[in-house]
Amino acid sequence: MTRFLLFLGCSIALAASPCAAGQPEAANAAFGRGIALQEAGRFPEAIKAYDEAIQLGADNSVAFNNRGAAYGAVKQFARALSDFDRALELSPAYAEAYCNRGAAYGALKQYDRAVRDLDKAIALDASYARAYNNLAWLLATAEEPSIRNGRRAVELALKACALSGCRDASVIDTVAAAYARKGDFAKAVEWQDRSMADPQRAQDDDAQARLKLYRARRPWPPDN
Repeated sequence: MTRFLLFLGCSIALAASPCAAGQPEAANAAFGRGIALQEAGRFPEAIKAYDEAIQLGADNSVAFNNRGAAYGAVKQFARALSDFDRALELSPAYAEAYCNRGAAYGALKQYDRAVRDLDKAIALDASYARAYNNLAWLLATAEEPSIRNGRRAVELALKACALSGCRDASVIDTVAAAYARKGDFAKAVEWQDRSMADPQRAQDDDAQARLKLYRARRPWPPDN
């Protein structure tokens, strides 16, 4: 699967029931369909299911977060932002929605907002590996040079790796990108090789391109 340069994808909440007591069970059923469709990668259909759930009474942060994640998956980032905004209006301490909104801002190259949201997600949940990983990737690979911070990217990526058990090839890939941005290309090659021990990652064109760049002592994306 090709990894987007700045948008790592949004996560969904697998809540058992998104509806408050007394709200229609039909909303719960539609919400459940949305989760199943989203997990199957059928994002347009998932969006329709979440639309139905919300229309039937699932007016809560989880429903809006999940629909925003589905919009993000099909690169409709402006619509995703609207849903994440609503999720945070309903649940101001919702770390996952901050993380997701940060990813969407990153995809739209609104880097300062992306960094703020990802920092907020970490502040709300210090064990949230995905937020550390997304922020590390942003600081390592942002197209805007003023946003890049290789030293901090390495710190965040290693924290994400530790929190996730260093078994996720995507997180290991982030560590490699962070080391490359810091200028430690030997470490970048070491970690990228480790990432590509995963068979799916080894077949990824972008992962292969990154390894080639690191071996040539160049970061990802390459500087002009």
